[in-house]
Amino acid sequence: MGVVEGLQTAGPAGRPGVSTAAVLANAGAAEVFVNSASPRILGRVYRAIRDRLEGERRRRLLKSIVPRIARASLALTQATKRRGSRGTTGYNPGDDAWDLESTIERILETPRSPVTYSHIRCKSVGPPKLAACLIIDKSQSVTGVIDDVVIACAAVCHGLREEMVSVVIFDKEAEVIRRFDCDEGLERVIELLLEMDSGGATDLLKPLATAAEELRRAPVSCAKLGVLISDLAATRGASPCAVAREIPSLRIVRVPGCTDELPESARELCRLRNVDLVRTCAPGDILDAILEAFDARPSVGDFASD
Repeated sequence: MGVVEGLQTAGPAGRPGVSTAAVLANAGAAEVFVNSASPRILGRVYRAIRDRLEGERRRRLLKSIVPRIARASLALTQATKRRGSRGTTGYNPGDDAWDLESTIERILETPRSPVTYSHIRCKSVGPPKLAACLIIDKSQSVTGVIDDVVIACAAVCHGLREEMVSVVIFDKEAEVIRRFDCDEGLERVIELLLEMDSGGATDLLKPLATAAEELRRAPVSCAKLGVLISDLAATRGASPCAVAREIPSLRIVRVPGCTDELPESARELCRLRNVDLVRTCAPGDILDAILEAFDARPSVGDFASD
């Protein structure tokens, strides 16, 4: 059995055991593991053993894992770009936004033909920049899938690095771990998500109010989107519907939790005109479901009400 296979199967229920920390204490084994394991396994193993590693070793392992997860998410860049993104169009009289590079390429493609207006390419007016707020449930009821949620959100954050991204995590309280105007790279978000603890009660009012406030701070020219990743099993707090109406477009990805039945408070939330329940997903489908939430770009200033 190889290093990676051993790491993936150590411990009960396929989770890394105590011996995993000892294996990763060996620099060579750790390097093989980091370079060979999938981002999902990297995140799950790190979160399972982090408390068994002393400070410096834990820091070094985290620093080696984060770029691996970031590199793997590069393939998501195109998936997270909205349909109709900025490109080029043909020339129309009066167009002054010429795309010089595309025009030259067009001319070089037909070197024997005379240059005409048909060779000119102009910059098309694409959709507005996206301001997306990820709202991540880390309460006790989603503990069983929190590792999958963390890796999926980390990958999406990196895939959206050309857009504006804010991240809110919550249980009974809400915390902003990245604001739209943050100067730190999204690799730091991956670190914070990997280090995030889970547990506690669930209050949907506070995170949605926090997300609404974050989105109000985004430039008015942006298309504003909130993506809530939760089992929707609120155990405390008032109805979140009033503050949810303040979010221009709210997409919900429901992850497995303590119950399969959708609570009435969640049903009320999903009935709002600006809210879309993308789907309820299995643990292995969380990333695809989050990407699906970005599939239709919201309109600028689309403040809907029920």
